[in-house]
Amino acid sequence: MIITTFNRRKLLPRAIESVKNSGIGAEIIVVDDASSDGTKEYCEGLDGIQYIRMDRNRGTAAARNAGLQASRTSLIAFLDDDDWRLPGTFQAQIDLLEQTENCGLVYGKVLYANQDHELTGDSNTNLPAPEGEVLLQLLHLNFITLSTVVAKKDCIIKAGMFDTSPQKLGLEDWDMWLRLSTEYQVRAVHQPVAVYRKPEKNSGQWYSDIGRQYSLAAVAYRKKWFHLPG
Repeated sequence: MIITTFNRRKLLPRAIESVKNSGIGAEIIVVDDASSDGTKEYCEGLDGIQYIRMDRNRGTAAARNAGLQASRTSLIAFLDDDDWRLPGTFQAQIDLLEQTENCGLVYGKVLYANQDHELTGDSNTNLPAPEGEVLLQLLHLNFITLSTVVAKKDCIIKAGMFDTSPQKLGLEDWDMWLRLSTEYQVRAVHQPVAVYRKPEKNSGQWYSDIGRQYSLAAVAYRKKWFHLPG
């Protein structure tokens, strides 16, 4: 499990403990993107994690790549520092990933929490969960929440790792799922596997400005993807 963080020391304990409570003994790598809020001192005092500190703030794509390079496992999961993983949910995804021919990643559903990390009672379980060859669906909408993904490390490496260019800032996970979906099958489990802290206006989260996100995505993908049939 790769957890990237930047100046969110108070949010990290919940994320880390949720992985420790997963029941499968997951490798935990915390990548600190040069925080200045005591994250370094906190992480260095923890047992059972591998702590990596970036030399300067380089963004989540570079931080995830650093975690990938340090990982010793063949399967990779991701967790944003303000989300948390639900207990006992890894194994179904691992089984599906290993049993499906040419599968690159398995994603799941989420429960929603507010900015105070209180469950709202809402989830996305009633929304479609496309599977198989999902490239065209992904071009319309990023329906894969990063904190629900379990993927094969070698597939991500072959896809070229996360794009660190400024044009992909905030879009790097979506871009990765698109690249994986051109070569590999995508599968889904249809139950919640993580809790997602839902953005609110002025929360500072990327998805709090969904209009800006899609405007940037249109520019970033127009030449790269939109020439495809369909």
